[in-house]
Amino acid sequence: MPPCSPLLIALVLFAPPDGSPEPFRPEADRNGILELPARRAVLLGDRLRVAGDPEFVADWTEPTDRVRWDFSLDAPGRFVVLVEYAAPIGRGGAAFRVIAADQVREATVHATGSDSRFLPQPMKGAIDLPGGRSRLEVRALDAPGGFVMNLRRVRLVPAEE
Repeated sequence: MPPCSPLLIALVLFAPPDGSPEPFRPEADRNGILELPARRAVLLGDRLRVAGDPEFVADWTEPTDRVRWDFSLDAPGRFVVLVEYAAPIGRGGAAFRVIAADQVREATVHATGSDSRFLPQPMKGAIDLPGGRSRLEVRALDAPGGFVMNLRRVRLVPAEE
């Protein structure tokens, strides 16, 4: 029997030049609403993780943590941003910021009754997103009592003209 030769397998991974992951293309529902789910988020924090069913970003305890989505749109649009989160009774109060296409919106987390009761909070003022590659980031500004929120998703709702 002839000797076996070693098998060499090369795996080459490609990333965009800035090192960020390839953007995904959210599909609009029948009302034109785009969803940025927890499972597609880039988690920027030591303890952040995706958990649960439905999935959500859990263990958001530090004001320096961030959650980001890199996505691509077929066409530009104007959207109202809905941040869907949960916060137990007595654990609300964290301030947070949504940043997209150099536009900033801020809000405060309100207790939803439990850590698994997710409610949408619309951000004040619509945002304009370009066609092509976009990035949306949710940043904590503080974490009173060591808790920011459990974040299920961000929804982009077409704004009324």
